[in-house]
Amino acid sequence: MRPHSGILTALPAALALFGAWPASAQRPRADQKIDSLLARMTLEEKLGQLNQLSVDQQPTAEQVALVRKGLVGSS
Repeated sequence: MRPHSGILTALPAALALFGAWPASAQRPRADQKIDSLLARMTLEEKLGQLNQLSVDQQPTAEQVALVRKGLVGSS
């Protein structure tokens, strides 16, 4: 048996335990942020998130204006 084989055996379980902790602690905060954003958005902005433009890397001024108004596109 190698001197550190017990530590190496327990390491994956310890990393999984500690790795899951911050994600679960931050989850309610993320949910609150999402809920807050959705509450501030108008129905038109929410529907605009469903509409995506194909602009071939050169959007027109009209397309840019629609994105800025939140009527098309998503971030």
